[in-house]
Amino acid sequence: MVADMNDCVVVGAGPAGLAASAALTIRGIHHVVLERGCAGHTWRTQRWDGLHVNNPGWMNPMLGEQPPHTYLTAAEVVERLEKLAACAPIREQTTVTALSPASTGWVLKTTDGPLRTRTVIVATGGENVPRTPALARQLPARIAQLH
Repeated sequence: MVADMNDCVVVGAGPAGLAASAALTIRGIHHVVLERGCAGHTWRTQRWDGLHVNNPGWMNPMLGEQPPHTYLTAAEVVERLEKLAACAPIREQTTVTALSPASTGWVLKTTDGPLRTRTVIVATGGENVPRTPALARQLPARIAQLH
């Protein structure tokens, strides 16, 4: 059985998904955020301790007040994502396994069962899938290539 219709489902509770959720909330749009782990999961598990974001504070207003020319550490980003997540309608530990068009929107197949929605925002990030340029296959084997 498919649950009631949602206005929007956001897939991913990292920075982009939480920013989308905040924008939807401001506009009064009913939505739910689905996250396969916990909010900010990849920032907790796939970033090294010494990492700093690569853009200054003035470019990251979603992450809260900060000096304009500061570069937050990974731990600071996680802390700020936790604050954003506390205000968002998140379903953690919910994996989306399929997305299919339906007559009035979309159906998401999840580990918690299907969800119907009028719109979907996919905010799963672009850094989790290796992308190797075709030219890399032409380089000699003696050249080490890391992703």
